[in-house]
Amino acid sequence: MNSRMKPVFWVLNMTVVVLLFFFLTAGIPLIQLGILQNFGEGKKQYLKISRLAVMALGVLLPFLRWKLPAFFERLWAVCGLKRLQNLPQGKMVFIFWAVYSAAMIAACGFRHLALETRAFDLGIFAQALWNTTQGHFLESSLKGGICLLGDHFSPLLVLLAPLYRLWPAPESLLVVQPLISALCFFPLAQLALKISGNRKTVLVFCLIYFFYMPTRAALHEDFHPEVLVEPLMLWAFLWLAEGRKALFCLALALILAAKENMAGVTFMLGFYAFFFKKERGVGAFWMIFSPLYLWLCVHVFIPSLSGQPYLYSGFYRELAQGGVPALWGILKDSDRWEYLVKVFGPVLFLPLFDFPSLLLTLPVLFQNLLSENATVRSMNYHYMTGLTPFVLLATLLGLEKIQRLEWLRKRATFLLMGLLFSALLQSGAPEYFYGWQSASRVSARTRMIRAEMGKIPGDAVLVTHNSLIPQAINRRQVYQFDYNDTTSKTDMALRERADYVVFDAHFWEAGTAAPEIEKKKLLTKGYGIQFENDGFVLFKKM
Repeated sequence: MNSRMKPVFWVLNMTVVVLLFFFLTAGIPLIQLGILQNFGEGKKQYLKISRLAVMALGVLLPFLRWKLPAFFERLWAVCGLKRLQNLPQGKMVFIFWAVYSAAMIAACGFRHLALETRAFDLGIFAQALWNTTQGHFLESSLKGGICLLGDHFSPLLVLLAPLYRLWPAPESLLVVQPLISALCFFPLAQLALKISGNRKTVLVFCLIYFFYMPTRAALHEDFHPEVLVEPLMLWAFLWLAEGRKALFCLALALILAAKENMAGVTFMLGFYAFFFKKERGVGAFWMIFSPLYLWLCVHVFIPSLSGQPYLYSGFYRELAQGGVPALWGILKDSDRWEYLVKVFGPVLFLPLFDFPSLLLTLPVLFQNLLSENATVRSMNYHYMTGLTPFVLLATLLGLEKIQRLEWLRKRATFLLMGLLFSALLQSGAPEYFYGWQSASRVSARTRMIRAEMGKIPGDAVLVTHNSLIPQAINRRQVYQFDYNDTTSKTDMALRERADYVVFDAHFWEAGTAAPEIEKKKLLTKGYGIQFENDGFVLFKKM
């Protein structure tokens, strides 16, 4: 490179570095240093900044690759990715796993310190596991005192009880969930290499998974046992392809144990084994056993443990009762079509080009599409769990199918770049934003609340707000205030025979009686104030 071109090369390098900085952080470090003003509390502005950076990179890098390939190959960012790609695959994937796990554990940790974790769902699972270690098998007072298997049938939770015995704190679940979820990098990388034979494809799919919004969103949403088995969905496919039927069956058994609705996933994997891998015996077994297991969970196990009909079938009552007209209404719903675009759009609809692997996406996809609960079609919760591994798998196979066309095969690098930038464009606000928002809400007040909640005796009956329950969850009886104006908080405390009641004006349930009214009522019913500061009040039964 001659001396006249060096300034141009330096400018291009710095441009790429700056754009990557804004993509990864939305410029938040500059706000923290006081160089920029805060753009606001919501994520919309920060998401816009991150997307603009991706769009600029999506134009600049392909242009350089096309018109100035010598410059492109020597860009610092490109050289860094090449070094990563050229590492032994196990080492490269381990780096992705370690960095991703650390980032998600940090974000989840800040959420917990900022009192942003909740009874639903971290508190539910943490209490059930703590009760199990105390001899009360998966008991949950937050679910009405039932064994938690009477809500969702998730016997996989039993495997976590030893962990909770060793580290009896809800933080243990916030650490183990990202560590296990991030194991998806390993089978995904193996499958990418096996299917494409190309290390570039391995790197691209690791990057896509690293920034994939639905997977990150599931980890933001407290704790859910089904998230733990997502790596097994990819490993099951890999083991089936390798003819390792025992491992395939073990993986499906653990997937099924995560939650009753995972029966759809195991059924479809059995279907795939039967029709596309010619594994007739194994495939037939899982095609028969999976629906039978689901029927037993919904009609026998759960009702017998809870004393109530299966709650979540109510999400499909309108469809069951309405028949064809209700189905036609669903087909005309633009929100559901938008959901399909959100699922397949970021990966350029490539899963549609490989029908066998596309079938694996259908159980959870249809479960969400047909539900009356619109929340399950949001990308900001955990409802894509069980779908995301197969979306990425089908993308891999769809990519391999379309590259059989000579014109696309010759432009494989540009196709991979297009796929990566499409996925990054829909990756949501950067993780730095979520960690920063939560960390900024950790204060002397939140530390005071955590300290005072920690002083409540473990054998005491506690009634408090949803967001405070995880801070004092290791007890047999803890109850959450209702989100309505029909039940007085004082009446609830008396009904549950609470030893301690905790009020916090910052978490007050909308539509309920004002804090001062409930405070006066509690004081007349034999409770005294043990601690009070800045809207936080801890009452003790006198």
